[in-house]
This record gives sequence, structure tokens and C-alpha cells, in this order.
Amino acid sequence: MNVIILDATADVLSDYKKTPFKLIQNSGKMYSSPITFQEFPMSLERWLFEKDVDDNTIRDRIQDIVDELADQIQQASPLLIVTWKYMVARDSDPDKEDKHLNIMTVLEEELNKKGLAGKYSIIYRGSGQDKATNAFSNYTGISFVGEWRTGKSGLSLINKNYGIHSTGRRIRTAGMIQAICRLRIRQHNGDPIHVFYSDDIDSQLMKDVFDYFRENSDKGVSISGMPVLMPATKRTPVFLKKVVALCGYDPKLLDAIKYCRTYTLTIRLKDILVLIPMKEKKARSYDPLRDTLKKEYNIILKVVR
Repeated sequence: MNVIILDATADVLSDYKKTPFKLIQNSGKMYSSPITFQEFPMSLERWLFEKDVDDNTIRDRIQDIVDELADQIQQASPLLIVTWKYMVARDSDPDKEDKHLNIMTVLEEELNKKGLAGKYSIIYRGSGQDKATNAFSNYTGISFVGEWRTGKSGLSLINKNYGIHSTGRRIRTAGMIQAICRLRIRQHNGDPIHVFYSDDIDSQLMKDVFDYFRENSDKGVSISGMPVLMPATKRTPVFLKKVVALCGYDPKLLDAIKYCRTYTLTIRLKDILVLIPMKEKKARSYDPLRDTLKKEYNIILKVVR
């Protein structure tokens, strides 16, 4: 007989029907705190493909995020901010190494300038502070800043070691639930909490998290602000930014999109790398962009040597 004892979000972590294990759960509900979910705009991407980027570059670009966080702190203090460990700046010169920029330090400095020291804490995802700690058990709110992704290597390791059937989406959902449960919700006193999340986080992920708390909270407890699932379109701000760059390279592309005409854009790899830098400097890096252009606008993108 195989027995694995898992606590917390074990029920979310795996589809046990696809494993040799039987999931045995406690009866009854787990949460009594009313929860409000609230989305906010995110203007920053984790990867920057530019020259001469440093902490001051980040400082100039995060002022709207700082203002947003300051407003959140007024609504729910103390606030736990969960973001990336660092941002990555990659120069167009392949001989230069990537720079790791500490977004946590910059955010902290800017928030403290507003007199908010002591009213928040900043941690990064995967730090260990986003689970298995009571350090934030008196916190009123949490803010997830920046897209939420997980590596495939960790997923394979979890499935292999425990013999379960997890997925990247399940791990992300479980991780976010764990982070939320660092707050005063874990005291089971019925005190309300607030969950803020940036709009670059997958809306389906947030809907899964919302549904988890709605299904596992006491009867009559309000779980509000249900995330809205976006229509099935790839016209994200990041994608549109790339389209604008390509239209600047070939004005005929803009006309084709305006008038819904089929058009073929042929561009050399070295040219598109300047317009839309990629981590891997190969034509295949643009396959997702090619596929989305075809689907959304019936535009054919050919990247040649």
C-alpha cells in the first residue's frame, strides 16, 4: 500500500485519477474570511532588450506601479507584495552578459519615499516566504506583481519524485493559493482580505484561484471580484507592440491590416532581431509571432537569413 501525506494545496496539485493514489480529504470548509479580488494594470515586462539598462531605468518606468501599490496599501495594510526576484536586461550585443536588475529593491526605495515603510513587505516568488510561514499572518492584503510562470524542470521533478500527475497550471494555482494563505485568513477569525493581481497574469489562473476559495469557504462568506476570462484572442499589448514595430519596418503591412488584406512580410533575421529582440537569436524564435499574425490578421511572416 502506498501512502503519501500531503497538506495545504495537495488537492489542487495533482489529478489523482491518473495516479495509483487515492485522495482522502477532510470534510468541511477551510476558510471564513471574505475575499475581494482586484486586477490592476501592469506596464512592465520582466525581460528588457535594450542597451545601457540599469536600476535607474527601472526606477523611471515603475512610477505608475509604485503609485498603484501605494493606493493598494491604503486599502489593505499591511500589504504583502509578491513579485519577480529580478528583471533581466539583454543587450543587442551578443558578447555582453545579461544584467539582473533587482526590482524588489527599487520598489522598496520608491515606496519608502512615500512614507510607507512598515506598511508592506516585498518577497519574490519561490523565495520560500510565499509558503510555510506565519510571518505575514496579520497582513490584510496581497499583491501579485508580474506574470506568474513556472519552469518545466521543477514540474518533472515533482511528478517523478511523488508519482503524481501535476501540470504547470496546477503548480501555479497551488503556489498562488499558498501565498494568499500567508495572510490573516489563516487565523480563521473571519477577517476580510484583499487580493490584488496585475493584468499580465493569466486570467484563467486567477479564475481557478477564485473558484478554489469560493468552493472551500464557509457558507455565506463573500468571495467577490471574479476574474473575467478574456476572449480567445492573442492581441495582447505585448503582441500589438511587436506589430507596431513591424509596421514601422514595412508601412504596407499597416495598410494590409487596416483593410483586412492578405499580405506577406519577408524580413531578414538580423533586421527583425533589432526590431523585436529574442532570447534565442534564431528564426524559429518568431514562430509564435508568425502563427499569431496569420490567425489574427491573415498576415504571412517569413524570416529569412
